[in-house]
Amino acid sequence: MRDRRGQLDISFGMIFSIIVIIAVLAIGFYVIRYFTSLSACTSAGMFYQDLSKSVDQAWASTSSSAVFTSSVPGAVEQVCFGNLTQPTESGSKDEYSALQNRYPFGGRNNVYLYPVGVNTCTPDLGSYFIDHMQTSSFFCVSAKNGAVSVVVSKDSQDVLAKVQAKT
Repeated sequence: MRDRRGQLDISFGMIFSIIVIIAVLAIGFYVIRYFTSLSACTSAGMFYQDLSKSVDQAWASTSSSAVFTSSVPGAVEQVCFGNLTQPTESGSKDEYSALQNRYPFGGRNNVYLYPVGVNTCTPDLGSYFIDHMQTSSFFCVSAKNGAVSVVVSKDSQDVLAKVQAKT
C-alpha cells in the first residue's frame, strides 16, 4: 500500500502559500490606499502654505498685485475665501450655507475647501486661517484642472493684503 501522506503535505503547502499571497496582496492594497489619501493631505497643506507665503509677501510690500495659482486636492471643486460672517457674492450662496452648516459659529478661518468634508486627512484641513488677508465679501473660486487662481494685491494705503477672484 502506498503512503498517501505526501499528497496531503503538498496540498497543505499550496493552501498555505495561497493564504500568504492573499495576505501580501491585501496589505499592499491597504498601503497604496493609505499613501494615496496622504497625498490629498499633503496637497491641502501645501496649498495653504503657498497661499500664506503669497499673502505675506504682498502684505510686507508697499504695493503689490500678483496672480496666485496653486494646486488643490483632486476632490476639491472650489476654494472659498472670506469669513463666514461676511456678506456673500450671489454665485456662492450654496457653498456659503453648506459651510455655515459645517462651521456653525463662523470660526476664525478665512479659507475653505468645498465640498464640505472633502478628504484632507483630518477635518481641520477643510478650512484654514491666513494671517494678513482680507476680502471684501465671501466668494468661491472654481478649481480648474486641479488648480485655483486668485489675485493677491495690496495698495500703499491698505493695512492687509486683499484676495479677490481672478477676472
